[in-house]
Amino acid sequence: MTNSEEKLETIKTAQAHPQVLNGVVVGAGKMTKTITVLVERLVWHPKLHKQYRRSKKYLVHDEKNEAQLDEKVTIEKCRPISAHKSFRLVGRVANAENGKGEKS
Repeated sequence: MTNSEEKLETIKTAQAHPQVLNGVVVGAGKMTKTITVLVERLVWHPKLHKQYRRSKKYLVHDEKNEAQLDEKVTIEKCRPISAHKSFRLVGRVANAENGKGEKS
């Protein structure tokens, strides 16, 4: 298998299984069709033998401007939409405060 065939196979695999993340909306309404999503994950510290939280903010494309602040959402990786946006909104899971929400 040549180098170009390996790259093509990697691209096909990446498209078949996009990166899907869950997070909370921390910024909405400030930019058109864009929300800011905070994604937290737990990481194991090798020396302390404890878990600690790591968080990252992603700019996410929200075509219908439907996501609200403090709402849990699901996002997935897609082609670059702008210089900083490479994720799109898949659905709203629930409202973080009262648990009410809808899955789109």
